[in-house]
Amino acid sequence: MKLQATIVTDDEHTVIERSKTVVGQLPAPPATPREMGVLLILEPASQAAPTLVASNEEPASTLPKTGTFLPLAGLLGTLAVAGSFGMGAVRKAVRA
Repeated sequence: MKLQATIVTDDEHTVIERSKTVVGQLPAPPATPREMGVLLILEPASQAAPTLVASNEEPASTLPKTGTFLPLAGLLGTLAVAGSFGMGAVRKAVRA
């Protein structure tokens, strides 16, 4: 890399010129690993167990209970806290 610069000033100064050259080499690339094949052995489909897709059984009359009221309680608590901060801000604005 060569750099060249010129400095222009109104005062008289002694100007020293320098030249710097940097030379570098890349390291040798890593050796490519030898390719090896892979042997894949599949079992015949006749030995696999049959998969049950549908059945003739009657479905249950009620659905399983999977949901809770915990998210609703969390939402109501968050709204209550946000409301208290909002009321405090309004109260401070009215006093000022």
